[in-house]
Amino acid sequence: MGYFISVCWLILIQTQTTTSSAAEAAGEVVGGAGAVEEAPGGFFQDFQYMLPMMAAIMALYFILLRPQQSDQDKATGNVKNLKKNDRVLTVGGIVGTVVSSPEQSEFTTIRIDEANNTKIQVRTVSIARVLTDDDQKSGSAAKK
Repeated sequence: MGYFISVCWLILIQTQTTTSSAAEAAGEVVGGAGAVEEAPGGFFQDFQYMLPMMAAIMALYFILLRPQQSDQDKATGNVKNLKKNDRVLTVGGIVGTVVSSPEQSEFTTIRIDEANNTKIQVRTVSIARVLTDDDQKSGSAAKK
């Protein structure tokens, strides 16, 4: 993103330099002996060069950053609403069932082995997502 902004800034500077150089060349030809008349620069004249760059930055925000933020909010919302018997996937790749998840606690207890009743405590922030029925069906189909 920083690279894109710097490229836009360089294009903007080049456009302003080219425009002012063309105006100087036209003034020398028309004015004769080096009398260059400078056009009064105003806010709106400078603003017209900034407008495309601002539009490009806004487009990048709505195309790249906004969808990522909404996906992240959805994932965070699912993890905050953990309840007993939810199937979860941790960031380490461990799949388990929630045994207890106190609301104000930093840790969640998950059962990773049904046969031996093996339980582990993980930090709640390390839970990547809550698995749905579709995820569980596709996982069991992959094992076969």
